[in-house]
Amino acid sequence: MATGANWLLQAAATLPDTIVTKQIQPEATTFEKVVSVASGLASIALLVLAVALVPAAWNFRKSYAKVSDMLDRIYGDINPIMRHASTIADNAKMATTFSLIKTPSYCTQPMTSAPSREISAEPILRAARAGRAAARRRG
Repeated sequence: MATGANWLLQAAATLPDTIVTKQIQPEATTFEKVVSVASGLASIALLVLAVALVPAAWNFRKSYAKVSDMLDRIYGDINPIMRHASTIADNAKMATTFSLIKTPSYCTQPMTSAPSREISAEPILRAARAGRAAARRRG
């Protein structure tokens, strides 16, 4: 027993109180190495893409603002012309409606209580021509 006690005394004198252990990592497999490299390449590619897209997005924003302003100006220029064209179309519709008014087909005799009056579309057409000429002078 003396030899066992001597051995324990020697071990107690050489080992500290706290034993620190370190786990040894197993060697990475080929698949793990490939995944690690691919992950790094994907990170670098995303970084390059972000750096390239920021200036492109900024230029697109400026281009969008220019196009929007141009469309607003075009709308401001065309809106009065379209209103005028709509008025002309309404007048032409009214003129054709008045020219189509005749004695109803269900009457056997023409109406004689009121004098017959022809409605001419000429004043309306003259006004439409004057409006087109004025639009051409403005635009």
